[in-house]
Amino acid sequence: MSERRSCTRTEVELKALIREIPGEGYHARITNIGKGGLFLVTPRRLRLGTDIIVDIDAETIGSVIGVRGHIVRLTDGGMAVEFTHADEKTLEMLINVEGAMTIKKQKPQAIFSKRLPLYNNLSVAR
Repeated sequence: MSERRSCTRTEVELKALIREIPGEGYHARITNIGKGGLFLVTPRRLRLGTDIIVDIDAETIGSVIGVRGHIVRLTDGGMAVEFTHADEKTLEMLINVEGAMTIKKQKPQAIFSKRLPLYNNLSVAR
């Protein structure tokens, strides 16, 4: 499947509250986000085109970011949301901070994974 996004996405692990317009709210998890949209993991499915508000619990920058969007794709595990209204400056700050944190989390693993094969056959006495 070809990539149709106009903006790149950053892998994240963020909590969110989704509200249909109009409608009830429920919890979800954001697994990737970019300037143009995000992906929500949730057991609840909405119809394509449904307008929603997503309150992103942006703990890394100490605030909640509210964005509006609509559902553009459904999968077994969640929904892709395209933004219709978002505070671009705050959103960009969140993406930059989350991206930097993701890189920091992955970097030590990359270093250790290169060294670990040397020690794989060692047994440790306890």
